[in-house]
Amino acid sequence: MPRRFASGEKDVTEMQVKRAVRDLKPYEPNEMPYRIKLDANESANYLFPEGFRLDTVDLNRYPDSAARILRAQMAQTYGVKDDQLIVGNGSSEMLELILKTYVEPGAVVLSLEPSFVMYKVYGTIHNAHFEPVPLREDFNVDLDALLQAIHRLKPAVTFLCSPNNPTGLRIEVAVIEAVLAATEGIVVLDEAYIEFASSAVSQASKTSETPNLIVLRTMSKAYGLAGARVGCLIAHPDRVKAMNAVKSPYNLNTLSQNVAGLALRQTEAFTTYIAGVKARRETLFEGLKRWPLTVWPSEANFVFFHSPLEDLGARLAARGVLIRAFGGSLAGYYRVTVGNDTEITHFFTAMEEVFDHASSYR
Repeated sequence: MPRRFASGEKDVTEMQVKRAVRDLKPYEPNEMPYRIKLDANESANYLFPEGFRLDTVDLNRYPDSAARILRAQMAQTYGVKDDQLIVGNGSSEMLELILKTYVEPGAVVLSLEPSFVMYKVYGTIHNAHFEPVPLREDFNVDLDALLQAIHRLKPAVTFLCSPNNPTGLRIEVAVIEAVLAATEGIVVLDEAYIEFASSAVSQASKTSETPNLIVLRTMSKAYGLAGARVGCLIAHPDRVKAMNAVKSPYNLNTLSQNVAGLALRQTEAFTTYIAGVKARRETLFEGLKRWPLTVWPSEANFVFFHSPLEDLGARLAARGVLIRAFGGSLAGYYRVTVGNDTEITHFFTAMEEVFDHASSYR
């Protein structure tokens, strides 16, 4: 006979949820109406503005579980061998695959703070103990503090994001190398924004000779394929073999595999677009200096800044312009995507209106 619950007793669904995730909140993207959307680091639909045609796609068949054709294309693009890659639904799936494969319950997962919030979320889901290492006041890496944390906590996985989200700052290669030398655990280098960096070189080619390095790449940002959800991890072949045993079969659908393959062939359009983003990023960075803001130089497709108006995001949203507003210890900090020329102009106009109408700054 089914059990009945007394009045006031916890809801059965809450009782069945494992303790590690009971305090997690659902990820809720900004669904506010807008004229200009500059809050999610998305790129323009520049590769397929008129759509695309796929002539030979057998949707009645399961996708290639190993994504062999796409994997070979990615390997060529990233300068590695195809046995060093696993392809999946954005780099987020790859991030979680690493944790599923290598992190035991209670193990330490280390990252910088602030950085990509999903490192903590996925670590929590997989019963890891997440430990943040604060960045310096200028949002650069405090290497001494990071190395001390590694020595003290002996993390199973250390996440580094370069260029970092949300700050846009690049982590120096010397810092990455120092972390790799200091830990016996895995170092995951998230290069989601590396294509936008002015001088940074991807560390993907080093994975073949550095077994504890795993590099994440995504096509959501630089290729404008956020809706297709395509990313990959690059690692030593022995690491790839181990993670393939854990990876879900048929994890990346046929349509996404084919669209990503088409995108990788458009090298000229890609190069032109990236150059344009870098130029507009400079326009955005310099333009923000006309207001009483603290603005950080960026190596990504967004600019990070601090405003004396803690409700700046809400004031811009009321004018139809969405940017990313942070809370908690980052209250008063904002991140704005590098849009096209028209979007940047509208953003500047809205900023002018907001600061013209602001009677005082807190």
